[in-house]
Amino acid sequence: ALLRAPSAIRTLHGDAQRVSTIAVSPNGRTVALEDNVPNIFFLNAATGARLGEMPSSMLGAPPSAIAYLADGRLAFLGGGNPPSEVDLIDPARRRIAQRLVLPRVVRAAIQAPTQFSGSPNLGALNFAVGPRGLLGVAVAGYAVQWALPQGQLAARLFRLPGNASSVFYRFNGRQLVAVGSGETAVLDARSGRVLRSYKVGGVAALSPDGRTLVLGDTQGRVRFLNLESGAITTAVAAHTGGVDGVGFTPDGRSVVTSGEDGKSLVWDLATHQVRTSLVGHAGPVRGQAISPDGSTLYTGSFDTTILAWDLSGKRGFI
Repeated sequence: ALLRAPSAIRTLHGDAQRVSTIAVSPNGRTVALEDNVPNIFFLNAATGARLGEMPSSMLGAPPSAIAYLADGRLAFLGGGNPPSEVDLIDPARRRIAQRLVLPRVVRAAIQAPTQFSGSPNLGALNFAVGPRGLLGVAVAGYAVQWALPQGQLAARLFRLPGNASSVFYRFNGRQLVAVGSGETAVLDARSGRVLRSYKVGGVAALSPDGRTLVLGDTQGRVRFLNLESGAITTAVAAHTGGVDGVGFTPDGRSVVTSGEDGKSLVWDLATHQVRTSLVGHAGPVRGQAISPDGSTLYTGSFDTTILAWDLSGKRGFI
């Protein structure tokens, strides 16, 4: 695969299972991966060496999005199947350090899981990590927000338009961007009041300045939504299969999309053009994460591998 991936600088491995989601620690030294069983593995970002594991027997839940908090803990949706809480994992001690129980009305709204997949209305495609210890997640059509480290609810519960499955904080946590399969809404983060909405949705990421939402859909299209004007630009030469991941570099100048076609595309935000196409996986790319310094992209595939890609243009394969 590396012969077809000139920008790849190293490979990392979990346990030869499909890689579902990836996260990079705040200091950039650790890569966490969830393998769709789910087990969570912690790997040295520089060498690929395994640092630890949270096996499925300890997690006791179906596969989930994962996200690092500023304090180095890892958020995971746990507590059973269907999930009933957000677990904050201490990677160093490989234990659940704090349990944030979902409100009763939210737990009651989660539909029973099907035989071969999780709850059909669970949502929770991402965790919104905001300023001042804010942590948000969209579960069963509700926005649930906590204030950390205390763990109390930071705002009242409210329903999200369009059964949104992803949420993002903007403007210092004052607003929440909620994204569903066909609708995006900007809301007041405390009251849930809808400030504006747009008839576009999909897998999404919000730019660091909170002004541009990039969305990918099941047809492989990539759209750029200006949240101030409502202008939508649909990019050409996007993916030939569905888009599974979207993420911004920390400087906000580039955005990466990954998908079912096994490719990761690096886009220039200003021009909406593909700057680089990264091809190296033998299967769909289901997980991606960018290091905090913006120099490295990690992609995880159903081919069981993780590839680390150089985004700086200064490194070769190690």
